[in-house]
Amino acid sequence: MDANGHVNNGAFNALVESSRSLLLESDEVKQWGPYRFVLARFEIDYLGELTWPHPVRAGLAIVRIGKSSIAMRQSLFSEAGCAAIALSTIVATDPTTGKPSGLVAGLRDVLGKWSVSEGNSAAEQSAGGGL
Repeated sequence: MDANGHVNNGAFNALVESSRSLLLESDEVKQWGPYRFVLARFEIDYLGELTWPHPVRAGLAIVRIGKSSIAMRQSLFSEAGCAAIALSTIVATDPTTGKPSGLVAGLRDVLGKWSVSEGNSAAEQSAGGGL
């Protein structure tokens, strides 16, 4: 918490990271590995407050699947509405070499289940119920 009694910015980032990890570390994704997923880009817009101990929901949508990268749009929701929107680019790497590794077709299919057009907050919000 910060000095004003709000969840601090670092905690927002950790919540977003946790929601990404739930997908990327799921058995459904890991069966297509081995991959090491690396955060290549991250940006977040803070739109509202989160307060302790009120519940927080996380939404996640994949907006682009590249050769070895995944672009995600994530949101955090409080009871009052959307508190943050984050854009993340994740690169799949070979755990041995650390170099980018192409996403196999089966993994693309799994990730495609989370794919929506950019800005589709209704799908993103419903995806949050699954995390």
